[in-house]
Amino acid sequence: MGAAVVGPLGVDAPAAATPPAPKGLVLPRLPAPDLPLTDTLGRPIGLSAQLRGKVSAVQLMFAGCSSTCPIQGAVFASVAQLVKAPDVRLLSLTVDPLGDSPQTLRAWLGRFGEHRHWTAGVPRVQDVDSLVAFLCGVPPKAGTHSSQVFVFDRQARLAFRTVELPSAEHVAELLALLAAA
Repeated sequence: MGAAVVGPLGVDAPAAATPPAPKGLVLPRLPAPDLPLTDTLGRPIGLSAQLRGKVSAVQLMFAGCSSTCPIQGAVFASVAQLVKAPDVRLLSLTVDPLGDSPQTLRAWLGRFGEHRHWTAGVPRVQDVDSLVAFLCGVPPKAGTHSSQVFVFDRQARLAFRTVELPSAEHVAELLALLAAA
């Protein structure tokens, strides 16, 4: 049974359903927007430039999160250990650019160990909603972020959206399949 909200005049009305985020193969593949990011060293770089040339897995997170983000970090740390291909990148993007600086993200990454394949970035505040909408395929819900992983090919095109909190083995397998293509 769906949730209900109290409408005008105190009458129960069905709550507007938010469509679920799509999962699986993305066809046609979608080119990453060239949104500006700041990397963990404070350098500016565009999202598509960051992804181009490597098979990439992207996750959304924020350093102050104490629920799913530490799990997501552990998943990426495990993926980094499983990845064999040299042209793979893992990229964590904060959804809290006001609270997460490049230094904060460096410290967050450090909690999971040093991994040559894994970096992080800070988008501009005004780009967060469009970034989330592009990655998730649905408009963002206030106060939440997805725990899906978004997999890109070497041309910086979105190729796959995982389920929420995918296993490290599943993410590594997707990266290996794209790296072999």
